[in-house]
Amino acid sequence: MSVIFEPIKDLLGPLWDVASNFVNNYWELYMGWLPYHRLVLYLLLGFIFALPFLLIIYQLQGRSRKARKPSKLQTGRDINREAKWCEKNHEFVRAGELYEMVEKYHKAINMYLQGKAIERASRLYFEKLNDFDSALKILTDNSAWELAGNLCIKNNQFLEAAQFYEKANKLRTAADSYLQAQDYARAAELYEKTGFLEEAAIAYGKAGQNLKAAELFEKVWNQSKEDLSRDRSEAARRKLDELAKRSAYFYKQGGELKKSAAVLELAGQKKFAADLYLMAGDKSKAADLLNQIGASTKAAELYEQTGEIQKAAEIRAGYFMKQNNLVEAARQYELAGDLFAAADLYLRLGEDKKA
Repeated sequence: MSVIFEPIKDLLGPLWDVASNFVNNYWELYMGWLPYHRLVLYLLLGFIFALPFLLIIYQLQGRSRKARKPSKLQTGRDINREAKWCEKNHEFVRAGELYEMVEKYHKAINMYLQGKAIERASRLYFEKLNDFDSALKILTDNSAWELAGNLCIKNNQFLEAAQFYEKANKLRTAADSYLQAQDYARAAELYEKTGFLEEAAIAYGKAGQNLKAAELFEKVWNQSKEDLSRDRSEAARRKLDELAKRSAYFYKQGGELKKSAAVLELAGQKKFAADLYLMAGDKSKAADLLNQIGASTKAAELYEQTGEIQKAAEIRAGYFMKQNNLVEAARQYELAGDLFAAADLYLRLGEDKKA
């Protein structure tokens, strides 16, 4: 109690001396006042006398409100005592931590729940009590959908996790979980919805939706072509070629051979494009591409098969010119109807009559 009285004594000592001197020196004067003047004086004196007791009461109440300083917790008994004190004073999360330290997990869970620390409560059920269902129920009862999804991932329940992530509007994470659950169609839809087109294309391919996969790969490829103006690295070019091949592959798997060939043609992969045009029955287009890459003999054969004899002869003439076979080249120019070129070659060969 001396701790309380000493400050009061120091504070009120001078005031008390002034009040005493005032009353002693002027008592006679103030006794002559009117009654209400004397009442004021009596109330003032009463307040001065009551003030120490009021301060004592205030300090005692303040002490009861202050949190107890944490003591050193050395034994289980100390921890239990501290936990009970925290529980009594509504410090539920701290109480839960202390009960967890002494492995009173059910008690700790109850404290965490009262303290609204639902993630901690769920963790104890799952990690310490191996009770997945109770852990999940805490989270779902509190609409903690993302935390519920995380818990399901830890338990390798990917489909359930994906559904919880959808409820939490974490669509990219939900798509990843659907992919792990091998629900490729739903994963693809969410990837596409969130703008991850390449991931969507891969998932559509795994789901067997070949044309959808091909369209998205083609879209990503077109976007990447625009990016190539900023990034001309070899890695960027390889990536571009890979996207074109994937688009062409899925168009082919979906039965769209001409679309597959067109993508490869635009990507500069003319040999593969020619093969696909040939598979699609477009021999003329295949011949054009083969001729562009120097496969003139094969191109000429295809032109002949399509009835384009003149084109076939022109190509063969050019081929024989490169071989320096002027006789055969002149004959092919003649077949192609290019009589001036044929005549020129005959003159060079000394066959003036034919020229």
